[in-house]
Parts: sequence; structure tokens; C-alpha cells
Amino acid sequence: MKLYAYNHSSASSISKEFSFPGVDVELKAYPAEGGNPSGSGVYVLGIDINISAGTNSGYSFLGWYMGDDLLSINENYTFTTSIEEYNLEARFELNSYIIDVATVPTASGSVTGTGTYDHGNIVTLMATANTGYTFLGWYEEDELVAATAEYQFTAEGARSLEARFIRNYGIGIIALPTEGGTVTGSGTYTEGSVAELEAIPAEGYRFVQWLEDGKEIGTEAKLDYTAIADATITAVFWPYDSVRTDSKTGIDIPEEPVVLHFHGNRVTMIVTSPEEITGGANRRNPL
Repeated sequence: MKLYAYNHSSASSISKEFSFPGVDVELKAYPAEGGNPSGSGVYVLGIDINISAGTNSGYSFLGWYMGDDLLSINENYTFTTSIEEYNLEARFELNSYIIDVATVPTASGSVTGTGTYDHGNIVTLMATANTGYTFLGWYEEDELVAATAEYQFTAEGARSLEARFIRNYGIGIIALPTEGGTVTGSGTYTEGSVAELEAIPAEGYRFVQWLEDGKEIGTEAKLDYTAIADATITAVFWPYDSVRTDSKTGIDIPEEPVVLHFHGNRVTMIVTSPEEITGGANRRNPL
């Protein structure tokens, strides 16, 4: 390094040359895309200089090296110049992340695509439901992040996800007797969902009740049924014959009025079982 001094006291300028040891500091990144080191330049011997690694996103700083010698693991490094040349290397490492997935419930399905990925790589997760289950979605910290079985994203950090599934239940409906009418609403339902059942009587029949395991669960033709297990529901129909038997009392109920005679006087008693009343007859008081 050369410095020049000028003497202004004389008529003509006289220059004197002074030489000082200069220090060349050269910085580079390895790999080049890992960072942008700053602080290269020419310095005076014996002074403190500051250099910075400038680590890029997706990389971790490993240290400052001169040759194979590690000088510092600090991104911002201060040292005193003591030699005429410094060739320093800021070394970086591409980050890698663990992508972890759990299935909920445990035996409800399977997933592929978990593992360790380098920063910037594409992660493809695939969820497959086991028999009897439906895939609900991908969740992270109880937040839905994707509803499709295949989920793609760029690896930018470690992630812990849940592939959630829900149980399916089969709801079967039968008409009793089969010719008594038609029924709708049978099928596969996810746990907790509502099946809308409907019984439609055939001509000459009326709907009486819904039965499950022999127990009455409804008397209206339309029934909202919550799926909590596999189930078979029976829609019971009655024919409009001349005589019907009350299912609870065993009493025969004729369609036509019953005519009774007492000591020559004519008394009429009407026994009916209207459509809106199910599970038994509605009997009027005798006239």
C-alpha cells in the first residue's frame, strides 16, 4: 500500500512516497447459492475488520474457513489483520426437514410420502382409507390444510401432520311386507351423519312404523336417522283389508262400521285406525 505526502512550503511540490503493508481480504461462499458474504477488500495491517456470512434462506451457516482451518462458527466475525492476504470461505449447508404424518384413528388408513426432504423439494403425501373408513383431510395443529387425499407442498421446514379418517356405516332399509311400499335412504354414511329415510306406501297399504332390532324408533313416514353403527331399519306397512288386527291389542278392526243390536234397538259402533295413528287402533267411544 502506498501513500503520498506533499510539501507545500516550497515553490514546487515535492512528493514523497511512503509504503505500508496492505492486507487483501477475499471472501467467497460455498456453495455459491448458500449465502452472500460481505467484507472483502484491502485493509491496513493490524486493524480489526468485520465480515458477515449473509446466509440465504434454506441454508445453515457452518463456519468461516481458511483452507481447512475453521476460524469461527459465527456469521458475523471480527478479526485483526496480521498477514498480507486472507482467502476466507463461508461454508453453508442446505437445510433438510422431517415430514412426519400420523393416521387418526390409528388403524383407519395408510399414508405415503413421509421422510426427510431438502429445502425446496416437493413433498407429495397420499392418504388411503382402509375398508370401512372415509378420508377426512390433512390437519396440522387441528387446522385443516388440505381436503384431498393427495397433498403436495414445498419443503420449507419440519412439519407434523395428521391424516384423519372417519368411520363408515351401512344403513339398510327393508319394507315389511315387501309389497307394502318402497323405502329410500339406504346407503353408506359417515359416523355422525344423518340418513334421511322415507317410507312410501304402495296402493292399498299405509305406513305404520319404523323398527330397529324389533323396537319402534319412529312413526312418521320420514325419519332422520343418525349413523353411529351399521344398522338395518324396517319400514312396516299395513294393508287396507276388510279386517285389520291391532298390533298391540290383537283386536280385529273392520273397515266398515260395526252394527250391534240390543233388545231390538239398533246401535252403531265405529272402530277406526286412521293413517296418522300407528302401532295400534284409535277406537271411538261407542255411540
